[in-house]
Amino acid sequence: MEHSLPIPEGATAAAKGTALTVTGPKGELTRTFENTQIEFALTGKEIVIRTKKDASTVRKKGDEEFVRRRTGTLMGTWQAHMKNMFLGVQQGFEARLKIIFSHFPIKIAVEGDTVVISNFLGERAPRKAKVIPGIEVKVQKDEVIITGINVEDVGNTAANIEIATKINKFDRRVFQDGCHLIQKCKPIEA
Repeated sequence: MEHSLPIPEGATAAAKGTALTVTGPKGELTRTFENTQIEFALTGKEIVIRTKKDASTVRKKGDEEFVRRRTGTLMGTWQAHMKNMFLGVQQGFEARLKIIFSHFPIKIAVEGDTVVISNFLGERAPRKAKVIPGIEVKVQKDEVIITGINVEDVGNTAANIEIATKINKFDRRVFQDGCHLIQKCKPIEA
């Protein structure tokens, strides 16, 4: 069984061992795809993901051969990761958080590789959230906009900010202050 993924125009791909490097106008991404049952290869203008022919990946029923379900799902996962890499280097990804407060105005500032959240629920000590390298965070009025070329890093940075404003030991239905995700990671529209 094999899946093929065309390499879009404006992007290039290079394979070195189990690592795939994708380059585009926004930057370069490298990811390692290691598995004993699946392999990928660059053929012209497409990437071919195929199963290795051994007893652990293929089962036989009569004269027909079938790929095991787990192997097939992993091939689809690899294909989705590769598509996201191409989308990232061509368009980039964006997530948005909304700053919500009822009494104490929350102040958010970006300082280097951390997001500093001040005056959260009137706390004197600021809370901090880590920004993953290669990700850009902007604060506009009551929104935090997170952009980058790696979809996982954009999502993890958004989660770090959301977790930093989590309220413990209070009823979340009443105390709704914090930074809440209003837009998941989506490709940036050109």
